[in-house]
Order: sequence, then structure tokens, then C-alpha cells
Amino acid sequence: MQELKIIDLGKKDYLSTYELQLELVDKRIRGEIGDVLVLVEHTPCNNPRSK
Repeated sequence: MQELKIIDLGKKDYLSTYELQLELVDKRIRGEIGDVLVLVEHTPCNNPRSK
């Protein structure tokens, strides 16, 4: 059975977390890393569509 790596980022802004996710996806596609679960709480964003 393959191991699952868990990364707990705590509270982090959306953009830096998104950039990290893109890096992880690239590494996963290239077979450099296994499965990863990212835990994160985003800081509030100012989105006019959110309620």
C-alpha cells in the first residue's frame, strides 16, 4: 500500500497555497512524489460573490 503524505500548512493565504498546489501537481505527474493531502485554513478573501 502506498503512503499518504500529510502537509499541515495551518493558516495561509490563498495565492501562496495555490502556487504550492501547482508545484505538487507537477511533481506528482512526473512521478517524483506520491499522494499528498494538504490541510490549510485560508485567510478571508474579499470576493464580492461570497456571502
